[in-house]
Amino acid sequence: MIAKIAPLAVLAAISPATLTAVVLILTGSKPIRLLLALYAGGMLASVAIGYAIFAGLNGGHAFTGSGSRHRSPAIDLGAGVLALLLAGWLISGAEDRRRQRRAARHAEQPRRDPWSQRLLSRGSTPLIFAVGVALNLPSGLYLIAVKDVAASRPSDAGALTALIGFNLLMLVPIELPLLASLRDQQRTLERLQAANRWLGRHGRQLVTGVALVAGVYLVLRGALAL
Repeated sequence: MIAKIAPLAVLAAISPATLTAVVLILTGSKPIRLLLALYAGGMLASVAIGYAIFAGLNGGHAFTGSGSRHRSPAIDLGAGVLALLLAGWLISGAEDRRRQRRAARHAEQPRRDPWSQRLLSRGSTPLIFAVGVALNLPSGLYLIAVKDVAASRPSDAGALTALIGFNLLMLVPIELPLLASLRDQQRTLERLQAANRWLGRHGRQLVTGVALVAGVYLVLRGALAL
């Protein structure tokens, strides 16, 4: 079960928003405490919501009974097609044109820092915990992983272990900077700032790549399981 959901966790870990949040936290005061708050918010909320969804699917017998054999592959195929459509939309440049039109409409307005940056700069542990929750609300990849866990019909303890394992992989962008900062905070910040600048230039291509890889993976997985 872990082997099946691990590729989804690796793809879900590629999160420019999370990296930006980590960089902003490291530039402020109390970075270690705030990184822990960000991590705790993400881990607790993601595992709790994932387990609640698992319990609902398990209690509703979504993957038992007549027709259940093809239900999971059909969900994979549908999600894969949606991911490929998203990749195609991003490749078409429609998102860039939308952003350009939005920037043109707001060109004459006073420039303000993004709300996320203003929130993170306050240095409040409860607020950072809330940001961690918001950043790690279930994504499409996580929902597919929860479906995989439910379809394997594990025990409650087995499901919880699988969901924790998924989140340990997904939250590596917080875990590694946190551990590295304990050793050398300044050097960690410099490396993350360089990575953040790269994302600023190539973020759309990265998201497009993730959507494309996820789409192909899910379509193939669904087709082979039919």
